[in-house]
Amino acid sequence: MNDYEFDSALMLSGRYFDKIVILLDEVARPIHYPAPPELHQSLTQMVKGIFGDTGDLLLFSEPGINYTIVDLVEKRLIDIRIGLNRYDFQPPAGPERIFLVGLPSAESDQALIHCIIAHEFGHKVWDESDVLIRLQLSASVKPFMYLDKEEEQVAAVEVATEWLLELASDLFGLYIFGPAYVCAAIHYATAVTALDEASKSHPPTRVRLHLLFGLMDEMYTKSMNEQGGREFAYGPNMSQLFDMWRPAVDASRLGIAQMSSNVDERYARTAFAAIRNPDRVKELRSMARGLAQERYGAYYKQENYVRDMGLVRSIRNFIPPVQFLNEGKSELTSVPGILNACWEYYLGGLEQFGSVLPATISSDRFALSAIFNEFVLKTLELSGLAGQWREANGS
Repeated sequence: MNDYEFDSALMLSGRYFDKIVILLDEVARPIHYPAPPELHQSLTQMVKGIFGDTGDLLLFSEPGINYTIVDLVEKRLIDIRIGLNRYDFQPPAGPERIFLVGLPSAESDQALIHCIIAHEFGHKVWDESDVLIRLQLSASVKPFMYLDKEEEQVAAVEVATEWLLELASDLFGLYIFGPAYVCAAIHYATAVTALDEASKSHPPTRVRLHLLFGLMDEMYTKSMNEQGGREFAYGPNMSQLFDMWRPAVDASRLGIAQMSSNVDERYARTAFAAIRNPDRVKELRSMARGLAQERYGAYYKQENYVRDMGLVRSIRNFIPPVQFLNEGKSELTSVPGILNACWEYYLGGLEQFGSVLPATISSDRFALSAIFNEFVLKTLELSGLAGQWREANGS
C-alpha cells in the first residue's frame, strides 16, 4: 500500500467509523439482552414467509412495553454501502432485509403474546402512498374538507393516515395468525393502554378491537341460525373470551374519551370520522387480505383453524403439537396453528395441564403458567427445526 492508498484508507475509516460503531452496537444487543432462543426459528420463518429468503432477523429483549423493529439494511447498511461504492468496495453477499426485533423484556418469555409481532412486520410491508390513494385520504375530501384552514386539513389527514396504517397492520396480523392474534391483542394492548385513549400515531384501542372483531367474526362464521345469529367456528374457550369482549367493542361504545398531549382534539375527531367510513373499512380489509396473500402466500382460513383445534388433544397429553395427520399423511403444523391451539388450551385453565406433570411440581397457577410457556416455546422451536429438516431433505 503506497502513501496515497494509506491516506485514503484512513480517511474512509474515519468517515464511516461512527456509522459502523452504531451498527455494531445494534447487532450486539441480542448478545447483551437475549430473548428466548426458541423464538428465533419461528420468527425467522415468518420473516422469510413475508420477505422471502433474502430476509433475516436478530432478536433481543429490551425494557419497556412496546415491540420494536429496525430494518438494519435500510437504516444502516445502505448508507455504508453507497458511501463505499465509489471506492470499488464490494460488500459480501448477505440478506437484503435484516430486522432487529426488540421484545418487551417483561413479556419476552410469554410465547402466546408474540403474535403481536405480525403487526410490526405489517408496518414494513405497507406502502404509505398506496394507502393514501386507495383510501382517498386528502384535504379535499370529507371529512377533512370541513376544517377551516388547509394546514388543519393536512394535519388531520396525517393523523388519519397514521391511524389507518395501525389498523391495516392489525388486520394483516389477523389474516396471518387468525383468532390467536385477537387473543394476544386483548391480553397485551388492553394492559398497556386505556381503551378510549387516542394519540397522534395510534387510534383508540377499542376502535382497533372493534375492527378486528368485525373481520374475525366474518372470517370464522360457520353458519347463520334461524334467528339471524351467527354460529362461530371458535373453540369453546376462545368463544367464552370473545363473548365477554364483544359488547365492550360494540360500535355504540366507540369514541375518544382521552387524548395524549401530542394530538389536537379537532384533528383526532376528524380522523376518527374518516377511519369509520364504511367504504374505507371495506377497502382496508381488501388491502390487508391481498397483502397477506401476496407476501405470506396465504392467510389463516376457517378450515385451517378448525383442523388445528384438533391439536388441543396433544397439548392435554403434554405432546408438542408439531405435526398432524391429513388423510393418513403426516404434515407439519404451521406457527399460526400451534399458537391458536395453545391459546385455546391456555384460556381453559391450566389445571389439566398440571395433572399430567410429576406430583413434585407445584400446582400454583404462576408455576404452571411458566412451565406452559416453556412448552409453547419448545414446540415452536421443534416446529422450526422440523421445517428445516424437511426443507434440507427436499420433502
